[in-house]
Amino acid sequence: MTDIELQNVTLDILQRGKRVNILEKVSFSFPREHIALIGESRANAVAVIDLLCRRLLPQRGRIVYRGRISWPIGHMGPFSVAVTGTQATSHFATLYGVDRGVALDFLAAEFQGARELNRPIYTWPRPLQVQFMLLMSLIPNFDIYIVDSNMVLTEDVAFTNRFLQLFFARIKGRTALFTARQVRFVKQVCKVAVVVGESKLILTGDLEMALRISDKVPSQQDVILEENTLQADDGFLL
Repeated sequence: MTDIELQNVTLDILQRGKRVNILEKVSFSFPREHIALIGESRANAVAVIDLLCRRLLPQRGRIVYRGRISWPIGHMGPFSVAVTGTQATSHFATLYGVDRGVALDFLAAEFQGARELNRPIYTWPRPLQVQFMLLMSLIPNFDIYIVDSNMVLTEDVAFTNRFLQLFFARIKGRTALFTARQVRFVKQVCKVAVVVGESKLILTGDLEMALRISDKVPSQQDVILEENTLQADDGFLL
């Protein structure tokens, strides 16, 4: 079974003013598995994420989706503007066809900063922003999950345990792609890896080999891309 299929896709991106080829005439079907998405560089992995989430368009070919795909979980962009938590929750509930009251009740029960929901998100302490972003990914029902975030928050064991319980129940039997932000976590969650390199996508069951590819020193372009994603220390599945 597959929920995402690339058909003859070519993708180029700009890096430091130069056009770089990420994919060249790639036809590829992602298995319905929990998959580690590994790039030879961080920029390669992010480019594929943005392609799958429709933030980038291919120069050639098309992508076929069988189901609803998430936003890149871990990117604060949708939640960093001057809106309150209640406003953001109401907007996303409406956008994804979820009852607003149900969404707000869920946050009231699970979010440690529930008293902050009527204040602008950018004024919250960083740990509460991280919690909010993760919990928001549980409000809609997606068929395909794209995760570019640290899922284990070492400074908040209780929240991590509860969130992972809810998240794993949600992604059971569904396609989920994880970038290698937390290696120990990825090793425990993912069965296979898709490697982005040499303008191709390569599926492998050798997760250790694939993760070694991601250990390369990040380029300056990778550092710039990191500024728009959440940070936390590497942890373990609790």
